[in-house]
Amino acid sequence: MHRSVRMNELAALVGVSEKYFISYFKKSVGITPGQYISQIKMNRARDYLYAKKYTIQQIAGFLGYPDPFTFSKAFKKYYKNSNNQGSLRIHPSVRQRRPVI
Repeated sequence: MHRSVRMNELAALVGVSEKYFISYFKKSVGITPGQYISQIKMNRARDYLYAKKYTIQQIAGFLGYPDPFTFSKAFKKYYKNSNNQGSLRIHPSVRQRRPVI
């Protein structure tokens, strides 16, 4: 997640056009590849925040954001749209239960 993924690179890996790749991905998964990547990043961000081991600046860097502000804005937008949670504090509704080992 440290570098941005280009759709044309993914399409070339599987030997199809970018347009076909995006169309097929959306038909198969239900969301676009960009939305899927964003979902993975935001879930990982949530996990990093929940762990309370990293600063916002570190998390932004881990996920390939140029600065903490851009990350914060994306995180707030994602969770506001998906769970009505627009804050970087970890709200119980976005926590995942961890198995007890």
